[in-house]
Amino acid sequence: MQIDNLENLSRLLDDAPTLMPALMANVDRLELLSIEDLFFFVDNGCTKDNGGITHLHLAKMQVDFEGDLYELALLQRLGEWNRSQNDSRLTHLHLGVGSLDSSLSPETDYVHIFDTVFTPSLSSLTSLTLQDEGNQAELSCYSFESAEHFFGALHALTSLTKLTLKLQRGQCGLDLGYLLRTSNYLFMDRMLAYLKKHGKLEQLDINLCFSIDERSMPLFEYLFQDGSCTVQHLALCLSNIIPIRRDIHSLKLGTVKLSPLSCLVTNDETIVSSFDHVTHLSFNGTCGLLTSVIRKCPNMRSLQFAMPRSVSNECFNAFLDSLLHNRTLQHLYIAIHSIIDHRYDILDKVIQYHPSIKNKSSWSNLALPGLWSTTAAAHNNGSNLNS
Repeated sequence: MQIDNLENLSRLLDDAPTLMPALMANVDRLELLSIEDLFFFVDNGCTKDNGGITHLHLAKMQVDFEGDLYELALLQRLGEWNRSQNDSRLTHLHLGVGSLDSSLSPETDYVHIFDTVFTPSLSSLTSLTLQDEGNQAELSCYSFESAEHFFGALHALTSLTKLTLKLQRGQCGLDLGYLLRTSNYLFMDRMLAYLKKHGKLEQLDINLCFSIDERSMPLFEYLFQDGSCTVQHLALCLSNIIPIRRDIHSLKLGTVKLSPLSCLVTNDETIVSSFDHVTHLSFNGTCGLLTSVIRKCPNMRSLQFAMPRSVSNECFNAFLDSLLHNRTLQHLYIAIHSIIDHRYDILDKVIQYHPSIKNKSSWSNLALPGLWSTTAAAHNNGSNLNS
């Protein structure tokens, strides 16, 4: 259930005080604008009878530390409320964090926030999404400059299996681009230490771009090559990549525009063949790279990509030939915004007659679908990766 107008909701509660609690009796997913809205629900008895909310999405949390610490008290109350829910506690929490209004540094403010929110009272959480909604990318700056505290605070969430960080570029005292160049090694070191110590994370999604070099190699050797790594669903933006030497269920690779992944691996047969360790792959690349991946990765079951805008007839025909000779790919998703009509018709005919591709009526997309939703569907029903 999504609520975006508390004024109308308040009027509804006044007019029909028993309606909302009855309506909420079967609700387990709630999307609200702020944490204050949640306790409007709680204080008006909307969740008292069932307490069955397991998925909570707070679109934008604003915190004012120059005021009476009201918002901080609400954050503390979130843990207390969750602990009181007995058998129906929060498992999924999405926090959109807005700009802070404080004379303190953003890092100091976020120490207060995470020390208040991430406590054993929220240890029931299995999925956490943090989205930076601040005007100056405060959450992003904090997570990099204070990485040791950030990942240290996460250890309180002992049941966490999915972590999504939706960070942004902007200004927060320093330009975030500069901050990434100067602080990302600390961030990667602390992330590696957290992953190894926590030992339970299955899904990791971070939307900022990293470069693999000698200094950052330990993290990416762990993620791509260490058999003890528990992460099976991985989404990262990389400027380069190393061979994959462990099985990964889902891998989504974003790339920076100036360093396309395909330019770095097209001629590296070791890296191309190593994608065979991935069951579900999503990435952008040249037509030649996609052709090589389909030919050399028989264990891959689904592939998502955007067809490059400029593809020669020779390369396009080679891509079709690789599809014709493949007998194991089960789901194919292609962003087709740049495919001209006659190529679309030819590609569609190849897919319609393909012996193993199952999503024959849903292979074309104007935009690639989200990674986690599609792989979850594939895992659950094994038929339609886009459902």
